[in-house]
Amino acid sequence: MYFRKFAALAAAPALLITTLADRVAAAPGDIAIGGEVILRLRAAAGGKSPADRAADITDRLTRLVAVPDLTPADVTVFTPWNRSPVIYVLGRKLITVDKETAKASGIGTPMDVAVKWAKRLQQILPLVDYRLPNEPEPVVPPNPPLTVTGDFNKIGGDLGDVILRDKLIMRLRGPQPRGMTPAERADLMGALISHALHQTDNLQPTDIHVDPVPSGRPQVDPYFVGPLPKHPQPAVVLMVGTRPIVMVDFVQAGASGAASPKALAEGWAKNIRNVVFPPPKPTTPVSPTVPPVDTPPASTIPPSTESAPVDNTLSGTSPK
Repeated sequence: MYFRKFAALAAAPALLITTLADRVAAAPGDIAIGGEVILRLRAAAGGKSPADRAADITDRLTRLVAVPDLTPADVTVFTPWNRSPVIYVLGRKLITVDKETAKASGIGTPMDVAVKWAKRLQQILPLVDYRLPNEPEPVVPPNPPLTVTGDFNKIGGDLGDVILRDKLIMRLRGPQPRGMTPAERADLMGALISHALHQTDNLQPTDIHVDPVPSGRPQVDPYFVGPLPKHPQPAVVLMVGTRPIVMVDFVQAGASGAASPKALAEGWAKNIRNVVFPPPKPTTPVSPTVPPVDTPPASTIPPSTESAPVDNTLSGTSPK
């Protein structure tokens, strides 16, 4: 991966963008990509200092620009009712712009800041995105359309693939708990599964299994919003050793088109087992090798000029 430094970032004072010529030692709250400071936070939020927030956002950006072919359309602004706007990239939450953050920026309201920052990220991220050395720099329109929506289903990330050792083991669709998109939850699931596999001693195929949800526990995710069916199918838990990985309820099963939560979870468990314990490849029986016979070529065998003798006794006659 490589990153392109470009002086055009200096044209965005609203985002507190700096260029190489203006760059100084990184201060607490600075956010950088490829060694370039692109954003400075000066307000705490969510119990985190500006430095902690900047570290989290820098880590998210580093992972996001590792995804090839990132486009301006992958940057969106989510505006939940009566809450602070949130900038998303590739369906992953990047930053929440609350009142304190907006005030410290000196730009305007939280919505003003979110839109300005999102528009600048639309210009920046495609240029610093991963590409091969022989790939040309993408052409970014000067003012691409920006999706600003209160509909959570329109912010992207509506498909979440969980990858283990370069193999697809899960595909998440539909509503996810705790306000996560399927893409965000897939990232979390991949990390949980990898950690559990490495922390389980003497891992056996039977350690990757599906258990029923313990009696008395909710059979649907507590963050589920919507009418519940009268008789929802029982939820199950995908386990790795003694570690619960994910509860699968009727909502997830329905979004995935599975017959039941158990059927979906069992399919996921099988996929994990096949990656961790790949089945042996079938062997083709080898036929014994017959040593070749040294027969001279047909062209080297002289033709016979003698006729075969006739046995007249077989016909009942005797020679004269």
